Amino acid sequence: MKLNILLCLLIAVVLFWTACKKNEEVIAKDSTPYILDTYNLPDFNIAPDNVLTIQGVKLGRMLFYEKKLSKDGSQACASCHVQEDGFSDKNQFSTGVEKKLGGRQAMPIFNLGLHKISFFWDGRAATIREQSLKPIQDPLEMNETLDNVVKKLSNDNIYLDQFIRVFGDNKITTERISLALEQFMTTIVSGNSKYDQVLAGKAQYTPEEERGRKIFFTEFDPSGKVKGGECFHCHGGPNFTNYQFQNNGLNTDNEFTDLGRYKVTQNASDKAKFK
Repeated sequence: MKLNILLCLLIAVVLFWTACKKNEEVIAKDSTPYILDTYNLPDFNIAPDNVLTIQGVKLGRMLFYEKKLSKDGSQACASCHVQEDGFSDKNQFSTGVEKKLGGRQAMPIFNLGLHKISFFWDGRAATIREQSLKPIQDPLEMNETLDNVVKKLSNDNIYLDQFIRVFGDNKITTERISLALEQFMTTIVSGNSKYDQVLAGKAQYTPEEERGRKIFFTEFDPSGKVKGGECFHCHGGPNFTNYQFQNNGLNTDNEFTDLGRYKVTQNASDKAKFK
């Protein structure tokens, strides 16, 4: 009798263990490509050593919204790069951890794959991946060390599993974090706005919008007969930028409070120039 009971218990344990193994997800590297829809925009510049994958973009998105990247767990990249505000900050100066006020506003980060020069307002980062790590370490932004970020993520099984899917093993490094963030940020595309829809013949401007369009794309006429704004000279092309660093001329040399590009190049002609 006892033998039969023990045998039944053994069979039950084996069946339970087998069922658990069947339901257990096998985690492995998944290099399925991510198909980026850029609408009618020019082809994006994708780093050849960081080809977009579905799992890579997913990991980048997880990190973009992850508050563990900040010192006190209160902020993520998305805290200042707010989607409903064009992945930017509608405030004049962005607020970091401990309510510290930054010196600038968080830049909009859509269509980064079209950018032809370096990143940040002053261009201090050459690539998206380099740019992605700097706010984490900035004392006025997320104010955290990269070593601490790696430690926090390494204690999270969800991240360990996702790093396996992207890189083939669960080793978390700052380089891999930056590659994943670069993948996600490259996929933030603005190519279906009303402007794009009008160009495609799928929408029409209101009379007021049409007046604005004409002012934006018309040369200034000194006679005053044609009221053009000449905006398109600097804000031109599919991404409405000339990808240059420029001084908007609002301040005199004695009034500069932010030297902009000069902080990077130390070239006097770059004072108060911004992307």
